[in-house]
Amino acid sequence: MRRIARKFKHALAGLYFTLLHDRGIQILLACATIGLGGLYYFFGPFSDLGNFVLITSFFLVLITELQNSSTEAALDALHPEHHEGVGRSKDIAAASVLCAAAFSLVCAYFVVTGKI
Repeated sequence: MRRIARKFKHALAGLYFTLLHDRGIQILLACATIGLGGLYYFFGPFSDLGNFVLITSFFLVLITELQNSSTEAALDALHPEHHEGVGRSKDIAAASVLCAAAFSLVCAYFVVTGKI
């Protein structure tokens, strides 16, 4: 039981650290708050399925951004000077966040138009 508690403690510490220090996560949370708040203000309320889709797509972007931040931190620590392969890997991780964000916008479109 203690081992499981330690794992949760480390996970929460990582989340807390990124909330305080990672600009990408901070921007994501600000945009999500404004975006989801605006959706509900101008178009809401949505169906239960619509709410589920919006929340799920938000968490997909959040999880992807956390993975991107983790990848960038590890690569910066392992190879602090500029390296083409490291840069390419970081670009690919950032592209995954972009794809998740685009998917989230598509989900929002379908929810707002009533197709979900």
